[in-house]
Amino acid sequence: QGEIALKHARSACENIPIHHKRARLRAHIFQIASYQMVGDLQTGLAHYFKEVQENTNLSSGDQAMSLANLCFMYWIDADLITMLQTTEKTLKIAMNHRVQEAIAFSLYFSGIASYHQNNLQSADEKLARVVKEFHMYMQLVHTHGSFCLSLIYQAQGQADRASERNSKMMEYAIDTGNQKMLQTTRAFEAELALRQGRLAEASTWANRFRPTPLVPPFGFYMPQLTLVKILLAQDTTDSRHQAAELLNQLHEFLVSIHNIVFQIDVLALKALLLDTQKEESAALKALTESLKLAEPGGFIRPFVDVGLPMADLLKKLVRQNIAVGYIGRILAAFRAEEQTVISDQTDQPATNQPLSTTQPLLEPLTNRELEILNLLAHRLSNKEIAVKLFISPTTVKKHLNNIYGKLTASNRQQAVAKARQLNIV
Repeated sequence: QGEIALKHARSACENIPIHHKRARLRAHIFQIASYQMVGDLQTGLAHYFKEVQENTNLSSGDQAMSLANLCFMYWIDADLITMLQTTEKTLKIAMNHRVQEAIAFSLYFSGIASYHQNNLQSADEKLARVVKEFHMYMQLVHTHGSFCLSLIYQAQGQADRASERNSKMMEYAIDTGNQKMLQTTRAFEAELALRQGRLAEASTWANRFRPTPLVPPFGFYMPQLTLVKILLAQDTTDSRHQAAELLNQLHEFLVSIHNIVFQIDVLALKALLLDTQKEESAALKALTESLKLAEPGGFIRPFVDVGLPMADLLKKLVRQNIAVGYIGRILAAFRAEEQTVISDQTDQPATNQPLSTTQPLLEPLTNRELEILNLLAHRLSNKEIAVKLFISPTTVKKHLNNIYGKLTASNRQQAVAKARQLNIV
């Protein structure tokens, strides 16, 4: 409730005595957050920086923590550039004066910003430290830093390592008796299951999850987006309808609280949904809106993480001469990811089989396509595959056509033979 929060924050800033420096600074942090919720972040920042200039005797610890708190606002505003600049400044002060909580904040925000800009190595280094060294300082930072670290491993083709990291997070939530953390970790487990092609497992979670009431998201991960992705993957008339309804609710809510960072994801998913419904014009419009919000911060992962259908949509925008340079960077990330998948598929030869001399795939198989291909190798029919994966036979046929194209095969026997030659199945 941004307007009410702003009213109280203003009152606090006006009435807390000048010599209560830490309390006044905290009030200004809440005032910035309130201004951000009503869509006027710059006014909140102006008041805050004026307070800092006048409050010259702040301790180094207070300076570091106040800067770290600003990162929350920049994150919600999708301003990754300023967020990274602020984390650099915060880390310098925090390291010099050993302000452990501020160090944790700095590494976390720097890590998730680096991930979204597709600087995976940098993100890995920072978030590995957060997870290892700073779990005692801030549970939100530890939990969501762990989620991001899992996605880094997943993007690098290390699915087992990604799952192992989340299992450790699950153990930590159980050991500490933190029910909220446990619920969020279970949701993220479904996210990983979906990305690794285990739709049935992800759907089991989705059937139990209740996405409302909506509350403002402050961390890296938002469970409602996982539910949308699962509904899209199920690809039924009912699941698409549910996905559309939830996406509309999410978009309206996020716009009302001016949370830009998650509007990027919602609009991207909305574009994919509209595309499956053959509404290309509306899909490209939603994607253009998402890119407009994402480009100033240099976001890459929200588009790469939802899979190759997004690359196809982006190419259509390029043909319309929209955001060509920015989309070019996103498509380059898609190509780099494809090489990771190809390497993951071809670097592990089967026992007692020679390495194939066949050229690697020009376009890698998705997790779902790999899952279907393995079922093909076990001689399952289209109908049997559909039942096993909880999708329609029409969807199976669509995936098979994609598989045949990528493997340059004309039927299932050729596809399986080619996949075995490449050591994919």
